[in-house]
Amino acid sequence: MSRPRPLEELTAASAALVTARQSLADAKFLARNGMANNLTFATSVEITAYHRWLRAHAAAAAQ
Repeated sequence: MSRPRPLEELTAASAALVTARQSLADAKFLARNGMANNLTFATSVEITAYHRWLRAHAAAAAQ
């Protein structure tokens, strides 16, 4: 099985980053309003998605 092309990888990473940022915003909203949340986990997922996006962007730019 071949690796995805850099542009495909960047597109997937961008979609994952948007989802992670929305989840983080939801967790922050819940925390501000005193509801149960998992802000630490949401932050970790967002950071991981951002770093994946950075790697994909660098790979696409290198081509």
